[in-house]
Amino acid sequence: MAAPVQTKVTPEAYLELERKALHKSEYRHGEIVAMSGASLAHNIIVANLIIALGNCLRKSGCLVLPSDMKVYAPECESYYYPDVTVVCGKVEFHESHKDYFLNPSVIIEVLSPGTEAYDRGEKFKCYRTIPALQEYVLVSPGQVLVERYRKESPNHWDLVFAGDKEASIGIGTCQVRLADVYENVDFTLA
Repeated sequence: MAAPVQTKVTPEAYLELERKALHKSEYRHGEIVAMSGASLAHNIIVANLIIALGNCLRKSGCLVLPSDMKVYAPECESYYYPDVTVVCGKVEFHESHKDYFLNPSVIIEVLSPGTEAYDRGEKFKCYRTIPALQEYVLVSPGQVLVERYRKESPNHWDLVFAGDKEASIGIGTCQVRLADVYENVDFTLA
């Protein structure tokens, strides 16, 4: 039996399909990739990050958004749904549709076994092509570990690790306590 042929889809076709879809899919270099659900630990961490960053950035001109808004990585022609996105200043949309934006300041991904290699590799490579992006944060749901990459220049990103629940890590203009990020997280449910 022959393997099915993968047909490339144009970005326009993806966006049209995605606007009518019942389930979210990302668009990666011409391919539509269905997104699966997340673990309880993953969802608790996302909620905790939104609360912590939302409280810190209140009245700052920055928005903290959950995973229902797409981000466009132009040089990769890819559309992603980051777990948490921070946009500072006026949100910049592409063309007439307001369902994806171009200017995230911070993107946060909570890792999972099925996506960790992609989040660290190809996805980060694509995110780095977004001119407005200043920070990329990876959060482990299986242990206390947050990694923050901060753009120092177009080709240099500085990495800081935080792995102690009593520590804090800078995300944007906020100092986020890891105790707050991991509050109510049961690592056995990651």
